[in-house]
This record gives sequence, structure tokens and C-alpha cells, in this order.
Amino acid sequence: MYKHVNKIHKWSEIVIAIGMIFVFYLIVFIYSRQLEFRYIMGALATLYSFRVFMEWKYEEESNRYKISILNIAFFLFIIVVSELTTPWL
Repeated sequence: MYKHVNKIHKWSEIVIAIGMIFVFYLIVFIYSRQLEFRYIMGALATLYSFRVFMEWKYEEESNRYKISILNIAFFLFIIVVSELTTPWL
């Protein structure tokens, strides 16, 4: 289980997650578009970017933020590879 840095961090991540779910709802049901893989990966990269900032700002001595940076790099790598290998329709 992930341990948040402080209460602001915890509630901010909850607000970001709810905002992403709302945007996904708009994309699928209001704009009648398919929810693409890159949208989900971009949302996760956004959440991890916020997590890295909070860990770096408030727990710099723990170096836990470096692991989160690796997670973001992995998500961005997956997005780039999937965009490059997906045939154009």
C-alpha cells in the first residue's frame, strides 16, 4: 500500500483521480469517442508526476521520488512505443 507524504498529498491525488474519471466519462459518453490506451497512460503519468513533485518537495531525503520518476519514464516509454507501433487507421 502506498504511503502518502501528508494529507494534502492524499486528497490532491484523490481529486486528480476523480477529475480523470470525469474526463474519461466526457470522452466516452458525451463526445462518443473511444477511450484510447494513450489517454489512460497519460493520466497515470500525470498522477505519478504529481506524486514525484510531492515526494521530492516533502521527503527529499528518502529518495522515494526516484522510483516514481522511473515509473513515469516507463509510462512515457509505453506511450511512445504504442504510438509508433500502432498502424494508422
